[in-house]
Amino acid sequence: MRRVVILFPSEWLAYSPTILNLVETLRPTVLVKVVGIDNGKYDNSQLDPEIFHLVRVPKLLFQALALVRAYRHLKCWLLAKSIMPMDADIVIGVDNLGVLSALAIYDKVHFLSLEIERGRTFQRIDWARVLSIAIQSEMRLNYLFPKGAPAPVFFLPNTPIIHSLPDADAEGHGGRLILFGNLVPGHGIFECIDAVAEMGGVTLTLKGPMRASVRREITTRYERMIHEKRLYMDTTYVPQEAVMEYLQQFDIGFCFYRSDILEKGDFNYISSPSGKLYNYFGAGVPVIGSKVLGLEDVTRFAAGILLENLSPTSIRDAIRAVLKDQERFRRGCLSAAVELDFSRHALPYKSHLVEFSYAQ
Repeated sequence: MRRVVILFPSEWLAYSPTILNLVETLRPTVLVKVVGIDNGKYDNSQLDPEIFHLVRVPKLLFQALALVRAYRHLKCWLLAKSIMPMDADIVIGVDNLGVLSALAIYDKVHFLSLEIERGRTFQRIDWARVLSIAIQSEMRLNYLFPKGAPAPVFFLPNTPIIHSLPDADAEGHGGRLILFGNLVPGHGIFECIDAVAEMGGVTLTLKGPMRASVRREITTRYERMIHEKRLYMDTTYVPQEAVMEYLQQFDIGFCFYRSDILEKGDFNYISSPSGKLYNYFGAGVPVIGSKVLGLEDVTRFAAGILLENLSPTSIRDAIRAVLKDQERFRRGCLSAAVELDFSRHALPYKSHLVEFSYAQ
């Protein structure tokens, strides 16, 4: 059986739907090993150690190297040192650092793009040695390669694998709202809470990793909402295969980017197809999100409402509009989930890897 190694240079391996779903797609055909970095910032403890090999970076070392901007160099070196030429027949480098690490050991590799960046690291890649490019959308491909891609291209949306769908006519859940994913202020945590604070008959759940300082601030500022059981915080990990079932208990999912972040003009950020968005779709949960390029599928499939102004008032108005027409938005979500099913899009890529590609 052929062996695939995936080099993942970021610390949030357990929270990367594309990698987790790619592993599930490949495993019936090939042996898969994923090598990632773990500096303790994210909880990766639920990952199967038989598949996911985590290279540990002590917290103090991470902090020291981050101060002098040397942490990326360490990650590249650690990933390269973690594999040997005989470990794989097929090698996938994730993003610029992953590819550079792979090219340090293997002659030919595959490039999987999750975070797009055209800086100095990108310029160092020898594209003549890259066998294929997998990326999330044509828009992001054109940004990275405005003069044309240097290798065969495969589109892998940041979407879940759809095994089954919930009933399109399912009853609502009494106004249960959720903000799922990485819980940082830039993702509209406080705007969501402030919107719900002035509404009756709805609750908000914050579900995902959260810094202790953010949790303390929420506990202090919104003590009454928590006491009244209108605001919940849950940082426990949900495995990727259980995410959609978990989300089915909610009526609306939020997907926001605060204006001060959007104003920086980071194309990677504003064009990124958020994983939680597509998990909402698969669970049949209508979406209220920011009006950015990466969330355009909400409008395309009539799966919710996108807002230009992220204010408590605009969020409240959107909540009322979605709850009033929930069945229509729910059907839009399920239509999106079927069309964007990860396994459907991953099949051509899998065939390319397994049947035609070899690391040398």
